[in-house]
Amino acid sequence: MRLSKNWRRAILCAALASTGVKIFLALRSGGTLDVYAFGEFLANIREVGGIGAYYRTGRAGNPLNHPPFMLHVIRGMGLLADATHLPFRFWLRFPAILADLGNLFLVWKIGERLPALRPSPRALLLLAVYPGSILISGFHGNTDPVMIFFVLLSIYLLASPQGGASWLAGAAFGMAVNIKIVPLVFAPAIFLFLPVQTRVRYFAAAAAVFLVGSLPYLAQDPAVIWKTVLGYKSRYGSWGWTRLAVKAFPHLPRPLNSNHELTGAHALAATAGRYVMLAALVAASVWMNLRRRSRPPLFLQCGFLAFLFIFLTPGFGPQYLAWLVPWMFVPGAWGTRLYYAASACYTTLVYLTLSGAARVALNLPGLLPGSVYLAVELACWLSVLAALVSCCRLLRNYPGAADPPAAHVAR
Repeated sequence: MRLSKNWRRAILCAALASTGVKIFLALRSGGTLDVYAFGEFLANIREVGGIGAYYRTGRAGNPLNHPPFMLHVIRGMGLLADATHLPFRFWLRFPAILADLGNLFLVWKIGERLPALRPSPRALLLLAVYPGSILISGFHGNTDPVMIFFVLLSIYLLASPQGGASWLAGAAFGMAVNIKIVPLVFAPAIFLFLPVQTRVRYFAAAAAVFLVGSLPYLAQDPAVIWKTVLGYKSRYGSWGWTRLAVKAFPHLPRPLNSNHELTGAHALAATAGRYVMLAALVAASVWMNLRRRSRPPLFLQCGFLAFLFIFLTPGFGPQYLAWLVPWMFVPGAWGTRLYYAASACYTTLVYLTLSGAARVALNLPGLLPGSVYLAVELACWLSVLAALVSCCRLLRNYPGAADPPAAHVAR
């Protein structure tokens, strides 16, 4: 179903309105500790150079855990801030704001090629004004939406009928890995999905873009980059099963340093959880691509892996929910509504809590009872599980090329 002129106009107006809100937040709000951390990264890069910045830990215990390409990006954002007199925090968030517009466009165009996954006009409208994206891109201050944009661009280019698109698709995937290392979780599914010759071109282009983008730092000290980027562990105990583990075993030593440094049983649980999660992602990739029946499209496969990652991950930050935004409409009407509502409530509560200015303006108490946070967070986590189950059912019953479109996709 093609969008009518009225729907295109409504979606465009909604996207521009939400973009305006994001730009306002980027200009006027302080953001989370990630904004402060990126400011420290910039100061360290200017003081001791790119490689030297990997050896420094921020005041909040945060290491420089981004791929080497981001050193160039952070330095460039600093130059833009100096030249325009707009704050660094704005330039940090501006790429994510633009990426949200690109993600909306790519979801629309990918859906046109996949009748069984085609989002309805209403789904695109809701995607354009999703409160989670407004807060993550406009307030939080990180690069997750940009990373997802390049993943989506890679998927879109792979489906292009034009010759040579596999090189461009691989280059887009390499750029996604240049932003954050997380897209590697999609690599097994992409590897198994592609024919052999296309696979070689795709991953050769991805590796070339990553290596070139990482110079000269990767050549200077690959060991420290490997340790800080691939060895980074996000916050334990703030989401899903790890939050339940911390609550259920209060007699165990609690995680240290904002839940980055773990001791005893929590350290063992986090390590085991990472291995279980990685094994599940690889097993899911094999299951989706080595079946006898026709394989589901790569867009659906990556969405399933994104939901699986977020549900199982032992380390979490609220900005990770940006990884799920392009696939919110896939789980079907009820799954989409449940996740949309639960994640919107969760991100709103989290970022209102993180914003002292918002609490003063809205006359909110400084802190809400812990039970409120726990209930909202668990509701969001369980909505991810519901979406994961719906995606699994769709994968099992996905129609082949000659079959009619699936009827249960969210409208």
